[in-house]
Amino acid sequence: MQCILVDYLTLSVSMSNFSIDEVCGMVGIKRDEFAEIKSRLGLNNCLYYGGIKLHYHELSEDIKKPLIVLDMSGQGCRLLETIKRDEKFNWIDFIEHFLSTEGSHLARLDIACDDKVESDEEKPLLSFPLMVKHIKERRYISQANRKIYTDGDEQNIIFGAPSSDRRLRIYNKALERGYDKHWIRAEFQLRNESALSFYMRALERSDIGQAYYGMLIAYLRFTKEVNDINHTERLTVCRWWRLFCNGAEKIKGFYLGGVEYNMKNLQEYLRKQAASSIQTYMDIVDGDLDSLFKLFEGSKKNKKQEFLVTVEHLKQEIERDYGKREQLKHDIEREYDIV
Repeated sequence: MQCILVDYLTLSVSMSNFSIDEVCGMVGIKRDEFAEIKSRLGLNNCLYYGGIKLHYHELSEDIKKPLIVLDMSGQGCRLLETIKRDEKFNWIDFIEHFLSTEGSHLARLDIACDDKVESDEEKPLLSFPLMVKHIKERRYISQANRKIYTDGDEQNIIFGAPSSDRRLRIYNKALERGYDKHWIRAEFQLRNESALSFYMRALERSDIGQAYYGMLIAYLRFTKEVNDINHTERLTVCRWWRLFCNGAEKIKGFYLGGVEYNMKNLQEYLRKQAASSIQTYMDIVDGDLDSLFKLFEGSKKNKKQEFLVTVEHLKQEIERDYGKREQLKHDIEREYDIV
């Protein structure tokens, strides 16, 4: 059985948009049910309950930009799903509620897929020894560096450097948990722009699973032939890997600028198709902008246009408030001069 999971989530929001009590309400836990612990991020306060942490700085003479950091481990993610099970909970809407506000930042998002057998009738799709064999024989396609760790306690295949904003870890979850049947997990750890890019793709498709499978088949493909040719499109992807990726098509250009309907295309369209008409109208009304804006009243953006607005706003927030490709802890230390 395959199952897509959000297995870690870290995001920050400004206290000008959310109070700590509001965030507690959004995760469905009353504030007085949390335990107070020391913040590992160096913030002044931290509340903890079952894998959910709320780090925060409140407004004071020393703190000019009060901040809340929601930090959820895999345990915390499962707890939130349990608490919200009667509310038709979905992760896309939950994350969007935070990211739609000014000053928000998605710092980490881990997405996993389990190949797990729960009965004797089920057949696994993945084999850890087979994947290791393919890698050692160079029968795979991936631009990321890889490492293999196998010993008595763990079996891991890792693609991507520790400093990378996107890493893929394929490991034997059954061995880790002492599970007596087959259980392999393929998990992406995404940070900063890679995390935001994945979320925007999931938002575009209204489906985290589709975004995950599309990213996975683009990032890694196990092949029947040895990868020693320039034209990798001639290699045959193994059937078991295509089945694990749910038959998904590759999501090309997996970054914010890779959205087909983007700011550059919009500007080009306006320049070629609408600029002369707008200029003609402005000449007639003697440059009256209010008159121009009234023409747009009542017009509605389609889903693709709404998506582009959200992308551009989030990109601007990242560039203005945090800079690109900086990890959350470093952002906070730099912002507040924390040692």
